[in-house]
Amino acid sequence: MATIKRIAGSSATIGTSALDSLAAGSSVLLTEYDNATNLWPVADFEFVLDFASAPTDNAQMELWVVPAWDGTNYAAGDASVPARANLSIGALLVRNDAAAQRLVMRDVPIPACKFKLLIKNSTAQALAGSSANTVKIFPHGLESV
Repeated sequence: MATIKRIAGSSATIGTSALDSLAAGSSVLLTEYDNATNLWPVADFEFVLDFASAPTDNAQMELWVVPAWDGTNYAAGDASVPARANLSIGALLVRNDAAAQRLVMRDVPIPACKFKLLIKNSTAQALAGSSANTVKIFPHGLESV
């Protein structure tokens, strides 16, 4: 009988300066991640968010995965066009803290194609203009050994 174990792919930074000074109510589409070759089923995402002023406790940063199934054309969703609800992967709840916050979303299903992460700042505070704001992806899956 085979043993199943977890395997991890290489992490990648998919968002840096695009998040700097992101205004309350604004959205930003992050750097493309190509999952068409490795076909990872899920990923963990790490967000480091530095707010200009402390946001309200449990305010939200809304998140969507915007796929390009054909490798070229992305589903609707960018800084000016809201993504559809079926692309939502949830929301990050932030703390009432002006210091940089490290937040994680675990085991998010990701498509087997190129995609971009769309983030909407639904807090009442802008992100700081520093380069402390980052988003990293940590893809992973299972393997039979």
